[in-house]
Amino acid sequence: MNRSNVNVGLVFATMLVLGAGCATTVALQASSRTPAAAGSVKISKDGQGNVKLDVSVDYLPNPFELDRSLTTFVVWSIADDGSRVRNMGQLQIDSRRHGSVNLLTPLSNFKLLITAEESGTVEKPSPYVILRGNIDLPKS
Repeated sequence: MNRSNVNVGLVFATMLVLGAGCATTVALQASSRTPAAAGSVKISKDGQGNVKLDVSVDYLPNPFELDRSLTTFVVWSIADDGSRVRNMGQLQIDSRRHGSVNLLTPLSNFKLLITAEESGTVEKPSPYVILRGNIDLPKS
């Protein structure tokens, strides 16, 4: 089997898995600011076609360790080349530096960021990016 047939097969298999309601996982990349941070997003679709995100992170610092003004972490979706930025919600970490949050979005293609913020209600991401990843699901 040649390389293009393998790639087409992988894309088709991914579409079948996601279309069947099964989940896929995307690894998040740590920023140079926090290289020990790790995270992943388990992605699935609900019955209405929305995308369910189960975000799980480990080894995050306390926000105030990055800057005294920072108090929380926020998960962001950034779509349409940055023209649609949405605060999806806060991500709390425990004493073991682990955290998780379940989110829902109508978007299937976007960048996901986790940033440290002064407040959970901010309207745009700070420069304190902790983790990032690309969510790119095939249209079903």
